[in-house]
Amino acid sequence: MKPIYLTATCLAALVLATGAQADVTPEQVWADWQAEADRWEQTLTADSSGREGDSLVLRGLRTVQNQDGTRVEGTIDRIALRDMGDGRVEITGSADYPMTVTTSGTEESDPMTMSVLMTQQDMRTVASGDPGAVRYDMTAPRILIKINEVTEADGTVVPFEATVTANYVTANWVGGARTGSGKASTVDLTMDGESEGVRQSLDYEMTDVSISAAGDSDRMVGPAGQFIGQSAFAYAASTFRADLVQEGRTLNVAGESGAGTMNVVSTETSMDWESTVEDAVLHLTGDAVPGPIELQMESATSLFTLPLSEGEERQKMRMSVSLTDVVASETTWSLFDPRKALPRDPANLTMEMSGEGVFSEDPALAGPLSLVLEKLHLQLAGAELSGKGEAKLESAPANPDGTPAAPTVRDGTLNLTLKGGQGLIDAGVKAGLVPEAQALGARMMLGMFARPVEGQKDTVTSTIRMQDGQLTVNGQRLQ
Repeated sequence: MKPIYLTATCLAALVLATGAQADVTPEQVWADWQAEADRWEQTLTADSSGREGDSLVLRGLRTVQNQDGTRVEGTIDRIALRDMGDGRVEITGSADYPMTVTTSGTEESDPMTMSVLMTQQDMRTVASGDPGAVRYDMTAPRILIKINEVTEADGTVVPFEATVTANYVTANWVGGARTGSGKASTVDLTMDGESEGVRQSLDYEMTDVSISAAGDSDRMVGPAGQFIGQSAFAYAASTFRADLVQEGRTLNVAGESGAGTMNVVSTETSMDWESTVEDAVLHLTGDAVPGPIELQMESATSLFTLPLSEGEERQKMRMSVSLTDVVASETTWSLFDPRKALPRDPANLTMEMSGEGVFSEDPALAGPLSLVLEKLHLQLAGAELSGKGEAKLESAPANPDGTPAAPTVRDGTLNLTLKGGQGLIDAGVKAGLVPEAQALGARMMLGMFARPVEGQKDTVTSTIRMQDGQLTVNGQRLQ
């Protein structure tokens, strides 16, 4: 798979991996853009090109790329490559960069055409550096990308608009080395549309945004379409608001957060993905909820290691999720527990899993998958659940409609410990959330399938085991 360039640096981004002479000239920059476009099987042409004083002026620039059933065409009226007289080239151009994206459709989506406009008023890029490692420095007070119209194959206009606006943008990258970074004072994403009877709108803004990337100079894109290398994304704070309307009922979601990060490291066979967010707040209002709901969270982290290639060799995977100090406002609690029967302790969740197996979309080629639950720890309303386990799974035949079926557990063991379970049931009854009859059933289940821990109040354990098709809990066969 080859990347389609829809970058904020307009056609100047085509030089991302280009070699050059120490004293780069406008003609060399233009030739390098064309060579780079050929490398990615794109076409880059100009209606005319010629010197006007110290500048090489390109008029009627047009880019075209066809990739996996998607065609992208873009045009720019004018780009000037000015020789600065010191071995550098200044790149400026028309403010508007209109594009048309046409998809042929897949099994999951219908063919459609999108009209996209990139506006980059007063953008300025300077090329400099050594042969094979040209550095590009870009500044722009504002970059805006807007999806103006989406049209289906039969001419039906899809009610959808989206805009991304970046303010006070600076960026730099080095050709050949495929490294670069950028910053923006704010990035704002807005969307508005309707799908399957649901009207949706979103406004999401981040402040002090930064991004960086360092790619493999020989293998920029892997077999699964992933960027091969390292990339990082961070922001200092964010706010968002989403509104949904369906059949006259509304749900308004708003929130804010402190700092957030995302780091990705990809090779040809795997991807490591890690994200964090701090000091998040979520507000829910509207007639789709019983009343105003507010949740706060000190931090959230997630980490995934995922295999990206198929083969006969076993590959590793990993997942880790952590939610720290999740609390609800007293107004929120009063909606569900006005009697204050439930403890208001912060909720916490930690889950860590790892696995290994032979991965393939074809069930006949996929091998057994081994999973290990290294850690499970949940604290909620005064109760605490912890556990560890492991399991071996086998791939199952595809579903009748051809979609992959969930793997089946061949054998495995899960060890759980619950503290405060009886107290949570009692509090649920007192709060009016759990009917007494259901509470009685829950207590009976705990008595049947959990063993008290000697010397520890309201603490039970269970060992759940699957072996040779038999399911047992603490030695009692259930299946």
